[in-house]
Amino acid sequence: MPEPFRLFAPPPVITEKLLLVNSDTLHFALSMGQVKQVLLNVPVSKHSEKAPSLVKVQDLQVPVVLGKRACPALPEAIIVLFQTPALKTGMIGIACSDLPVMSAITDKDWLTVTDTLPPPWQTDGKAYRHQGITYIHVIGLGRKLS
Repeated sequence: MPEPFRLFAPPPVITEKLLLVNSDTLHFALSMGQVKQVLLNVPVSKHSEKAPSLVKVQDLQVPVVLGKRACPALPEAIIVLFQTPALKTGMIGIACSDLPVMSAITDKDWLTVTDTLPPPWQTDGKAYRHQGITYIHVIGLGRKLS
C-alpha cells in the first residue's frame, strides 16, 4: 500500500514573490527584490509645476508618480518605493489607489502579454492575473525622471 502523500503530486515550487500595485488606471507586478519598502499614510508634496511630486524618505526627497502621470500633492498616500538605477536617488515612489498585495507565484503562473505600459515603465512581456486584474511585470524605468 503506497504512503498517503505519494498519491498526490508535490506542490509547484514558488519561484518569485510579487507586489501587486494598483496605481490610477495601471496595474503593476513588482518583483519583491526591487521593492524597497511600502510607506503608509505619508504626505506627498509638490514644490512647483515643473518639478515632480516628492515624498520624504529619511534624508532623501524621492520623486512620486501615480500610474500614467505625475502624482499630485496628497495629504496622505500609500507609496511603494521601487528601486531603479535610472534615478539619482535610486528610488521612485509609486502612489497606490489601495493597499498593495503580495503574491508568491511559480513560473507557470506568468502570462505572456503584448500590452505595454507608457513611459517611463519598462516591461518584459510578462504579466500575472489576480482576482480578474492583469498586473504587468515592471522591470525598471526606460528614462530618467528629473
